[in-house]
Amino acid sequence: GPVHTKELVTLGDYPQPRRWLAVTVTAFSTAAIVWIVPVDAAWHFSAIGFNSLDDIAYDARNGDLEKAQDGLQKFKRNLERSHELASWESYYPYQLGWNLGNLSKLYPDPEVRNQLGQEGLVWLKKGIQANPYQEFGYNSAAWLSLDRGNAKEAEAFFRRGLELVPAKRGLFYGLGSSLIRQNKSDAGFKAIAREWLNDPISITSPIWPAIDWQKQISLNSVPEILGNLSSNLPSTIAKLSSQGIAFQSVQQLDSLYKQLLATTPKQSDLYVQLLHTRA
Repeated sequence: GPVHTKELVTLGDYPQPRRWLAVTVTAFSTAAIVWIVPVDAAWHFSAIGFNSLDDIAYDARNGDLEKAQDGLQKFKRNLERSHELASWESYYPYQLGWNLGNLSKLYPDPEVRNQLGQEGLVWLKKGIQANPYQEFGYNSAAWLSLDRGNAKEAEAFFRRGLELVPAKRGLFYGLGSSLIRQNKSDAGFKAIAREWLNDPISITSPIWPAIDWQKQISLNSVPEILGNLSSNLPSTIAKLSSQGIAFQSVQQLDSLYKQLLATTPKQSDLYVQLLHTRA
């Protein structure tokens, strides 16, 4: 048979080294396999975990807490395994943190709620470390911190989220909520006024008359209070004039609007949007 003489094989006018081509292809193939296998396995484990979420919520709502706890441990175990396999991905800690915080509200035992909320916050912070440029992580961590009574930490998360997505709905409202809970009322009213400016329809929400800031109520009730929005904006503002927080924010709204209008270039899209909002 042919004997390899270590000479270059010529294809046309170009010398082709057999050995280096084989080594290069093998190296790239090995690297691809090393990367794909854990990524694919991570998706597999996460899919198993996510499939148990509906059952956990159903069992918890119907009082079968032992079965719900078993499902919860299965969910945690699979998502944690996904994170171990693909630790550079922020998706798994974000999902684990958000879902633990969300599921904590289904448990009547304050100790279990507190534990799940704390675990959720820890995982959200891990997600932020993996990818500090996603607004989702800061937004979720802020509301969970606020729900746990840590308004100062929530403020920091809301501010970072606003740096990334300044017009995201709810962030200025959350910032205002955290500031008011720290007795920084003026700054809090201005933040809520900015939320109304960014999202005018939110001023018609029935949440405003229902909130009693003096009692520092938990925001757990917010999704239950939110419902049909009034279509009559002027009458809604009139009703809000007697509400403490709403009245203060309405006062700030007009001055804030004028300030933004005066400092925004007239040729910009934002200026057109501001004029449309005023109309």
